[in-house]
Amino acid sequence: MKWTPVHRPEPQRLWRRFALATSIRMERHFPGKKEYFTMKTSAVTGGTGSKERGIGPVVVNMLRERGYEVFNLDIAAPAPGASNFRQVDLTHYGDTFAALYGADAVVHLAANANPDFDHFTGAQRFHTNTLATYNVFQAAIAQGMEKV
Repeated sequence: MKWTPVHRPEPQRLWRRFALATSIRMERHFPGKKEYFTMKTSAVTGGTGSKERGIGPVVVNMLRERGYEVFNLDIAAPAPGASNFRQVDLTHYGDTFAALYGADAVVHLAANANPDFDHFTGAQRFHTNTLATYNVFQAAIAQGMEKV
């Protein structure tokens, strides 16, 4: 039996058509105000960070200060009160694809960076980190993202 790829609809392309049509209509009514109708949405994997290395929350806050709508994607829950958090296991492609849906760009910071104590845990950590990165890039490509 020959393997054939599954046809997936391209929702991002449909959304871009809608956004373009909307921005053209808005430009007609509000000349020179086009920047207000451009949605900037970013997903940050590993946005919760860890106690020792907290780069994720810094990046999430920096993007929010610059006017981006930010989705924090992580397997660990952030501090109470954090908004736009999506708990996701990036080693599962379907979960990764669903979590990245609607984002224009992704900042991939998620990784297990603990030192290797023996070969087995180091090999498992390498496999997990590599698979998560692969899934993020594949989901970004499938959804038509231009920036990773």
